[in-house]
Amino acid sequence: MDKPEKLLDEQRREYELGEELGRGGEGIVYRVQNSQLAVKRINNPSRKHREQLRNQLIKIKRLDLQGLPIAHPQAMLAEPYLGYVMELLTGMEPLKTLMHPPEEDFVPWYGLRRRLRLLAHTADILAQVHGKGLAYADPSPNNIFISKTTEAEEVWLIDADNLHVQSSPAQRFIYTPDYGAPELVSAKGCVNTLTDAHAFAVIAFKTLALVHPLIGDYVNEGEPELEEQAMQGKLPWIDEPDNKQNASSDGLSREIVLSPKLKELCQRSFGLGLKRPQHRPGISEWAEKLHAAADATVNCPACEGSYYFSKKICPWCDEPRPAFALLHLTLWDHENQKVFTKPNDKKVLIGQLALTEAESQNIGKRWLSGQMQSIDIPRLHAEIKNQYLVLRSLNDREYLLKTTKGEETLRQGERFLDLSKAEQYQLHLDTLDKPHRVIRFAYHTTSLKYQNENT
Repeated sequence: MDKPEKLLDEQRREYELGEELGRGGEGIVYRVQNSQLAVKRINNPSRKHREQLRNQLIKIKRLDLQGLPIAHPQAMLAEPYLGYVMELLTGMEPLKTLMHPPEEDFVPWYGLRRRLRLLAHTADILAQVHGKGLAYADPSPNNIFISKTTEAEEVWLIDADNLHVQSSPAQRFIYTPDYGAPELVSAKGCVNTLTDAHAFAVIAFKTLALVHPLIGDYVNEGEPELEEQAMQGKLPWIDEPDNKQNASSDGLSREIVLSPKLKELCQRSFGLGLKRPQHRPGISEWAEKLHAAADATVNCPACEGSYYFSKKICPWCDEPRPAFALLHLTLWDHENQKVFTKPNDKKVLIGQLALTEAESQNIGKRWLSGQMQSIDIPRLHAEIKNQYLVLRSLNDREYLLKTTKGEETLRQGERFLDLSKAEQYQLHLDTLDKPHRVIRFAYHTTSLKYQNENT
């Protein structure tokens, strides 16, 4: 499909097309020059398809997508083209840019923690879409947009015309090549939340490991038909523990980029879940485990890479792991008026957050109450300064801080906790007469007291 220089919408407004941003299952998305807009041009310009798109966009405008970072359609393109104009934030680029390594400066480009967080935010958005009874239909690295700057972790979804309450025959097999669920590739199913889950699992694995989970050496070195078989779920995935037929010599070590819980999700997605969609982990579970994995990373002061705190040396440069504070999120037993006493017990350990020297972290509702947020509003701020954990409330809320010396109230002013001493600290996130979450604190130098079992 040749790229036109300009396009008109039905109101005869003119749009000068810039760079191609991505290709999906139905068409191509271009940036509009000198604006916060993009144009999606759809492949099939038939009148029937135009009416279907028009009706779909009308339905989308009626949906309750308030607060979700999804690009909303603005106008239909004029004939002979088919497509629409949508809003697009500046300073964004497709997620696919994270899948093509540069020739130099790999470690600062890769950024494990940022990748985990961007994927987690993407899963947050998709989970909220699913919570509204909708399927996104065609998740791919072409229609997930992320902040260009490495200091930001914003995510924005485009291609809102993919949203469907349920599939119709005309929309049965929408997918982007390499990301379609096996039942779509083999034309035996319709788009739904489980096909979204498969596409997202592929995106997550490829973003982290830099290799497609279904394309191993057997497929790469074999006949072209093998790739179609792999996409249809007829071959083992590359990390299948009991069948190495399609193992891959490409990609990053999974021991470095995947936490134990993420490995488990991948096995469920690409093992039994390939042929039995009901066994795939849902998007909400992906969001939870990706956030937990990001929380369990530390930054290397030597190479500026990030890695899981369970590693005693940096896997990117072999620098010894720096000292770090570990925030344990656990539960309060309100009946016995005590914290559950085993912070490494999977039954009571909800999460762990690692912080190295001169590093800060805003803590929002996801940690404080377990509420899923596409945009998590900060409630607490924590940072490490010379073996002190500095805490500050970011809203009008007061938090009870229990120490071995007594109790005090944490307000908006800073509170310095000396983690080098044996003093115990408990930050309570609600009143003591009801069940709630509690944050406990520990400081680690070179010895690892707790494994990141929760990630």
